[in-house]
Amino acid sequence: MTRLRKTKIGAQSAFVGAGAQSVAKRYKLRRIGEPVCRLHPGQLCAAQDSLDSNEVMSWASERFAELFQDLPVICFSYDKDGIVYEWNRACEQESGFSADQVLQRPVWETFGQRGDEAILRKMAADVCAGKTYANVEMVLVRADLTTYPVINSTFPIRGGDGTVAGIISANINIEERKEAERALRESEERLKLAMDVAQLRSFEWDLVEDFVRWTEADAARMGLSQDCLGMPGPQFLGRVHPEDQPQCYAALNKGRSTKSQVEVEYRTLRSDGSIGWTLTRGTYIADKNGEAVKFLGTALDITASKEAEILLRQAQELLEVRVMDRTEELSAANEALKTEIAERKRAEEDLRLHADIVEHIKTGLLVYHMEDESDEYSFRLSLSNQSAHEQGNQGYQRTVGRYIRDIYPPNLLPTVVEHFNRVVRTGQSSEVEDFAYAEDGSIKFAVKANMFPLPNRCVGVALENLTQRRRAERELQRAYAENAHILASIASILICVDAKDAVTSWNTMAEQAFGIQRGEAIGCRFMDLGIQWDWEPVVTTIRECQTTDEPLQLDDLHYTAQDGRERFLAVTINPLKDGNGQASGYLFLGTDITKRKVMESQLAQAQKLEAIGSLAAGIAHEINTPIQYVGDNTRFLNDAFQDLNKVVAACRDVVGVQDQGKDIASISRLRDAMEVADIEYITQEIPAAIDQSLEGVERVANIVRAMKEFSHPGQEEITAIDLNHSIESTITVARNEWKYVAEVKTDFEDNLRPVPCYPGAFNQVILNMIVNAAHAVADVVAGSNNMGLITVSTREEAGLAVIRISDTGTGMPPEVIARIYDPFFTTKPVGRGTGQGLAISHTVIVEKHHGTIDVTSETGHGTTFTIRLPIDRRGS
Repeated sequence: MTRLRKTKIGAQSAFVGAGAQSVAKRYKLRRIGEPVCRLHPGQLCAAQDSLDSNEVMSWASERFAELFQDLPVICFSYDKDGIVYEWNRACEQESGFSADQVLQRPVWETFGQRGDEAILRKMAADVCAGKTYANVEMVLVRADLTTYPVINSTFPIRGGDGTVAGIISANINIEERKEAERALRESEERLKLAMDVAQLRSFEWDLVEDFVRWTEADAARMGLSQDCLGMPGPQFLGRVHPEDQPQCYAALNKGRSTKSQVEVEYRTLRSDGSIGWTLTRGTYIADKNGEAVKFLGTALDITASKEAEILLRQAQELLEVRVMDRTEELSAANEALKTEIAERKRAEEDLRLHADIVEHIKTGLLVYHMEDESDEYSFRLSLSNQSAHEQGNQGYQRTVGRYIRDIYPPNLLPTVVEHFNRVVRTGQSSEVEDFAYAEDGSIKFAVKANMFPLPNRCVGVALENLTQRRRAERELQRAYAENAHILASIASILICVDAKDAVTSWNTMAEQAFGIQRGEAIGCRFMDLGIQWDWEPVVTTIRECQTTDEPLQLDDLHYTAQDGRERFLAVTINPLKDGNGQASGYLFLGTDITKRKVMESQLAQAQKLEAIGSLAAGIAHEINTPIQYVGDNTRFLNDAFQDLNKVVAACRDVVGVQDQGKDIASISRLRDAMEVADIEYITQEIPAAIDQSLEGVERVANIVRAMKEFSHPGQEEITAIDLNHSIESTITVARNEWKYVAEVKTDFEDNLRPVPCYPGAFNQVILNMIVNAAHAVADVVAGSNNMGLITVSTREEAGLAVIRISDTGTGMPPEVIARIYDPFFTTKPVGRGTGQGLAISHTVIVEKHHGTIDVTSETGHGTTFTIRLPIDRRGS
């Protein structure tokens, strides 16, 4: 008989005839290492009439159907005419359609919007022609006619002969991402509105290029044309008034050398030739070597407040001069009255003699004489100068000789009389604010009356016009109100605390965040307000800020908002100083970063799902290979067992012969059965088949175990893990990415202590590094039979766990190394990289694990990433 031997062919199997005999029912399994004949995956075996090939195809179809149904991605399949013939559970749950509404119906009538038929027909035609659609934004329709955006990938399903047998569409719902993008745009618009209201300008100074840039909105605020969006640094500083340039340079240099925030006031030369005042605040951004490369700043026009301040100062200086003049004049007049006026008539005569002098005094001067001590209303006006006429009530020049009751209105008369009598009784001066009245009785302006005693029961009154002071006070109040409005409009929590820990300022955002009204917070101790957060890091940061006298940041401060929801704050605490440079408290500035944290989490999860999705086909391929030869060996053992059963039956015939003589026929049948069964061959191959089957089962178990540990690492909290085992599992998961282009060599330290990590985030970082290394090596070995090398090692150095991942890939030039951690920066072609892997890896290692990540690379000589993680988190 001629035996048909079954030979392993890569990830598939084929039947090869060993002679001219008919197909037998038992097969011989090729040992590992024997030459193979490679066929395209999915190609039918040579023995098309074999029942085992149909079983293999049936088994593979069942596994694919299970995988198709379990995918968390919205998937449906349709034929060349667009008729849907299969969909998965995720599609059914998301769309809300029933099977009757979807299956055997055109895809554009079910999932498409009105007008989408032409687009979907074209996509089907393109895919049938060999084109693949990847990461295309589309809109699908649910059963309730609502729509939802998706990222669509459409690719062909090919039959065994390579022709397109159908089309599969995979879709990822991006409604949440779209909503997050909309919220981000609204936040940016609110920020722009707040900056417009506050007339706050922002700019970026690139210190490497020495060039200053700003937005169109900031150009408008600066009075520049819309196309003027930047200028060289010297030209930008040239807008500063020459007298103020030295202090600007000094402030900028100090901030650059001390790495502290810059704040400086200076005059600016406007384009119309006028001079304005500007308050600039900003901070420097350094590169990894600590060198300042950028200056981010804001500029606030404070011209109005400065002008009000200057006017107020001038008014105060003028007031002091006038008070001195008035005091000297009154002193001189008082001395003259003391020495020259002995009685009232003589005083009147002397006053008339000096009327000319008094008339030219700028301060309004009045003299009242009390004629009758028993009548408190008997004060009579005996003298009034021109200034008094200009500032006084109803024209004092025409009221000389009239009594006080005839001069002041009834509502003010009791108060004025009380002051006059007090001056006469006590001999001490008194002050009262009064109003200047027009002839119709209306108020013209406010005045301050300084009453002082004179001899012979006389009272002198010096009048001061308060109009300029009141105007300056109103300007100051307006400026204060504007500042208060600006503070209330800032979309951040702003709290000022004095040196005694008492709250002095509490804005609207603080009220909304903590549910504590401004009136309840002002004057209370900040730490007694009962804000629901972890006070220990807050108090520690405040004390450190007061000790170092430098602004400090506190990231990811967890707190409970007024509505009871858990949220996060990014906090900056700045020290405050008084006019003498002494510490006067601190400024607490908090920004709600809850949405940003949620988006970061969603982005990390999306990146992880993307990585798992890209590895899914490779993992299925890896599992398929051992499963194939496990199945082949099992069928071989089944056929061998049937042959052995025949031999055993023949042995029973021989043993069961009753005649003690030789039964030649039975022995002949036994000999034929043993020859047919090929006992020697079976006894040699059955152990090998069992060993190979066990090896295949173990390989599948290892792959499944590694995938489980990668996808479900357990709790997403800091926990001590076996770093070597975690890296080994990730290498196994990524095997299909590197096995065709490189060898992976591991050099693990056996006694490496457990390292505290977030297991899932750490696995994602290692996966990103290995996939990047495989891509870099693939670019080098493409088109050749050479294999690259990826080396992964672990060590413990100075209390740190050090992981080094090296490759023999293309390497990177310095200008690329400087940007590899920037989000969305990638050198890979479209569809191969998103620019998120290294950015997320940097965030995970540096921010979440308080470690470091460094890279050394040279173009054409490969790249090495070095990750250092603290083993003792308390020591870090």
